[in-house]
Amino acid sequence: MVKKSFKITNELGLHGRAASKLVNLVSKYKSDITFCRDNIRVNGRSIMGVLHIGANVLDKTISIETRGEDCQDAMNAIYKFIVDGIGEEVTK
Repeated sequence: MVKKSFKITNELGLHGRAASKLVNLVSKYKSDITFCRDNIRVNGRSIMGVLHIGANVLDKTISIETRGEDCQDAMNAIYKFIVDGIGEEVTK
C-alpha cells in the first residue's frame, strides 16, 4: 500500500470536469485507489465519490491510498496529475 496527501492546486479545486479527468486516470490502473478527506473515504473510480469528498476548493488537502500490483505507478501518476493542476491553471 502507498499513501500520500496532496494539496489541490488548481483554481477551482476538484470540480466536475477535474474529477472526471482524475477518475479517467485512476481507471487505467489495476490497483484499488481510495480518496480521503476528513473522515470521508471514497472509491477513486467513482465520479460521484470523488465529488463527494468536497475538495472543490483551492488548497484543500486530500489523502490517496493505492493498493495492488501497480500501486506505486498509480500514485506517481496521480501525484503528477494533481501537482500539475489537473490539466487546468495552477494558482501560485
